[in-house]
Amino acid sequence: MSLCSVVIYHIIIIKKSFKKVFQ
Repeated sequence: MSLCSVVIYHIIIIKKSFKKVFQ
């Protein structure tokens, strides 16, 4: 897995967790 895909993966997780917090 390349660094770019790892960064994108973490961004997606952070966005999902932010949605849970703000709902």
